[in-house]
Amino acid sequence: VLRFNVGMTAQRNLAGQKIGYIGLGNMGLPGARHLLAAGADLIVWNRTKDKATGLIGQGARLAGSLHEVAEFVEDG
Repeated sequence: VLRFNVGMTAQRNLAGQKIGYIGLGNMGLPGARHLLAAGADLIVWNRTKDKATGLIGQGARLAGSLHEVAEFVEDG
C-alpha cells in the first residue's frame, strides 16, 4: 500500500514495482508523477497520448492499449 502524507509525498520506495496507471487527467497526472518519484516502474495509458509526454521524459512507459497495461503488470 502506498500512502501519501498531507504534502502528497510518497512515503514508500516503490523501486522495481510494476504499476499500471490509466487516466492522466487533473487527478491522474499528479498521482502518476508521485509514483514515478517513489521509484515505480510505471506504464501509463491515456485517451490523449500528449498528456503522457512529460511522464515519458521522467521514465514512464506509454502503453498503446489498456491490454498492454494489463500485460505489463501481470508479468511482474
